[in-house]
Amino acid sequence: MIASLPMYDWPEVRNVTDAWWQALASAFRDEGITDSPETLFRGNQDTEAWIDPGLLLSQTCGYPYTHGGATHLRLVATPCYGIDGCNGPNYQSFLLCRRDAPQTHIRDFRGSRAVINDTMSQSGYSALRAVIAPHAYGNAFFSEVIKSGGHRRSMALVGQDEADICAVDAVCYALARRYVPDLIAPLRIIAMSPEAPALPYVTTKRASDRLVAQLRAGIMQALNDPGLSEIRNALFISGAEFLVDTDYQRILDIEHGAENLGYRVVR
Repeated sequence: MIASLPMYDWPEVRNVTDAWWQALASAFRDEGITDSPETLFRGNQDTEAWIDPGLLLSQTCGYPYTHGGATHLRLVATPCYGIDGCNGPNYQSFLLCRRDAPQTHIRDFRGSRAVINDTMSQSGYSALRAVIAPHAYGNAFFSEVIKSGGHRRSMALVGQDEADICAVDAVCYALARRYVPDLIAPLRIIAMSPEAPALPYVTTKRASDRLVAQLRAGIMQALNDPGLSEIRNALFISGAEFLVDTDYQRILDIEHGAENLGYRVVR
């Protein structure tokens, strides 16, 4: 079996991510999962773990999950984060611009340069599309759209005046604010996206109901262990809820809302 926690695995918190996995793996063994891996798998691409039939646990973005991922992944639990921009198992994206930017409203960014992390991202792409769609009137809104490959790089490009606006999920913004404050020092929040279900813990589609129940019990054990409070706090994790596929329909609704306004792609 393999496990990965790639979504918020920044270098500054990698040791904490490893500690969180050690806690989860220990709890899983307590629940009878004797072959829980000792260490996390870190491949070149997140999808390496997601498509592995031996996947025990990983975390994915809701957008790829609702766009094909559900064919080989199964929901286990959705972490809750105790930070601004998160509400129970839901989260928002912050649309960021430079602190000294003259724009005062999102509509003022017409003709500016946007940076996205990836077109398969809810927080960095679909969320941005949803906010821009009512102001685009079905036409191109930006003069240029750059692909950065990651939220951290998107924030850096805006701060360095190589782009004018980006969308970053609340957890990444909180990570930057606590661990890399210089990254967001040049930035300010200009708008917030609609809420969507947060990034779920998942397992292989082949997992039995019994295994999923064991995983959920182990996650709740780790969440309720007072000895792990520092680890959870370092990652902003405050709890978890057990959502189902229909809850993630919200992500498709957000996408379709922008498409119905004629804004199918960020442009």
